[in-house]
Amino acid sequence: MTSERLLLGRSKTVRLKSDDFFSDINPRRTSKSKKCPDGFSEPTATIVWGTLLGHGLKPDQFVLWNAFPWHSFDPGHGMLSNRMPNKSEQAAGLLVLKAFLELFRCEEVVALGKIAAAQLGKLSVHAHCVRHPASGGAKLFRQQIAELVQRLRD
Repeated sequence: MTSERLLLGRSKTVRLKSDDFFSDINPRRTSKSKKCPDGFSEPTATIVWGTLLGHGLKPDQFVLWNAFPWHSFDPGHGMLSNRMPNKSEQAAGLLVLKAFLELFRCEEVVALGKIAAAQLGKLSVHAHCVRHPASGGAKLFRQQIAELVQRLRD
């Protein structure tokens, strides 16, 4: 869950350097600089990273992964659009999600939205469910993350 702008360390709202993501490679942009000088930004990733870092969490204290690990876009609106993954796409993502969870044994798992909660439920993984920040959910997402972080610290 990231974006070109975050990986390049060029976000004006999320204070990260590319070294926070990469230890021994120098990331390069994939988009044309004339199209987007600082690289493309992904709103959900920006909100999530900004919220977690804003609560004092460090990048090495959490792992982010999409319950559906590919970009589902609307062909009628282009590659940079988003749409909800369909049932067959969600099913295809389950094996990847399961493998990811086996790689990163987490004490706490947070589902970002209903699709993530359903995917984790299919794998019998207990997760805290918070509102996905897209489509007007950013305020509630931030509030729920604040409550969750405080509860986990207590």
